[in-house]
Amino acid sequence: MLRDIMKAVDLSLENQLFRDKVVIFEALWKYVKLMTLKTNMCLLHTVNEPDAIEQEEFA
Repeated sequence: MLRDIMKAVDLSLENQLFRDKVVIFEALWKYVKLMTLKTNMCLLHTVNEPDAIEQEEFA
């Protein structure tokens, strides 16, 4: 009986640890996607910025 209780506790802890790891992974993945989006926006702004400067020179 004690063995069954220990197995149940172990499975419960393993499931909890797995859920925690999944939550952490999902949070990290969202952070990576957000940083990628910000980087792409900065690159797009940098690429478009020289065009604006050239247009001001010719205006």
